[in-house]
Amino acid sequence: MHHNPLRPHETRFKQTFAPIVLRCVALGLPRILLDGGPETVEILTMMLADVRSGEAWAKQWADLTAPKLIGVLSERLDRRGTQAPTP
Repeated sequence: MHHNPLRPHETRFKQTFAPIVLRCVALGLPRILLDGGPETVEILTMMLADVRSGEAWAKQWADLTAPKLIGVLSERLDRRGTQAPTP
């Protein structure tokens, strides 16, 4: 079973991380996020799932859209030869 150390504070962490993601996207620097390693990619993937499902915390960040998160994740996945998620 996969242990998620962020679970108790996950929503607050995502709320804190959202403006960082948006700033990196706005500056055209998604690589900064991806350099955070597999844990960061996992968090971005969870954020994408939350945005798609309309989680309450994500609604507070209207600019944090599925296409923006997919754009960040696509850069990582394209380098690995894996298909990116669809909007």
